Amino acid sequence: MKNLWKDIDNVKELISRKSFIILFLDFDGTISPIVSSPEKAKINPKIKELLKEFSKSSKVSPVIISGRSLEDLQQKISSKVVSLAANHGLEWVLDGKYEHVSLKPQYLHSLKSVKLLAKNLKKLFPKIIIEDKKLSIALHYRSLDNRQTVNLKSQFKEIIKKYTDTNLLEVIYGKKVFDIRPAISWTKGNLAKLIVSNITANKGKNSLIICIGDDETDEDMFKKFEKEITIRVGKKNDSKSKYYVSSVYEIVKFLQLIMKSSMV
Repeated sequence: MKNLWKDIDNVKELISRKSFIILFLDFDGTISPIVSSPEKAKINPKIKELLKEFSKSSKVSPVIISGRSLEDLQQKISSKVVSLAANHGLEWVLDGKYEHVSLKPQYLHSLKSVKLLAKNLKKLFPKIIIEDKKLSIALHYRSLDNRQTVNLKSQFKEIIKKYTDTNLLEVIYGKKVFDIRPAISWTKGNLAKLIVSNITANKGKNSLIICIGDDETDEDMFKKFEKEITIRVGKKNDSKSKYYVSSVYEIVKFLQLIMKSSMV
């Protein structure tokens, strides 16, 4: 992993050489600072303006690719401005058309059961937040202290074991969140590949893929696009990304650079 700014001249040159850029951006921790509860999150205002500018460009196609539900993302930013990929790749809107991964009934029944069990956990840990995303469930525990967190993790593992052992559900352990989703072979990386195929079919092959994220599910994208520009927010030695930056504010700076370099 390199510090992005130490190789920025090469990155700028690559951006200016390509005829089209497909820009994948995670939401929380990437274009929105991490906050105490998910509903408080807002896109950095400078990034929001840059996304609007990109949407008018013939050279940059921005895609927000997040673990949030599609409904949630649409409240944060319009799908008329950017393409939206939600639920860690389980649903998306591309060119105004909604699509989702088809899930067998047993997966949906399992999610419903786990949601009821999670509500029981909330009686023991009132500060946790349960987010029903229809195709997945998120259990946020950012407000718990260390002792409560240890207890929650122990009880959560007992609850979820029945479903993970039978390959019905899987858990993505994010930053102070358990993301519970169907145990299927479909990730952010798979969806990003599909989106790239759709876009390049119309825009041509001389495209550059840029992936930016801060969490474990973004590693799936980094693996799929190892020959492209991949950036992690926050240094992580075993990350598959080529580069890292330190904060959302550095993402603002980088997106401004893309705007300037891609218009040359």
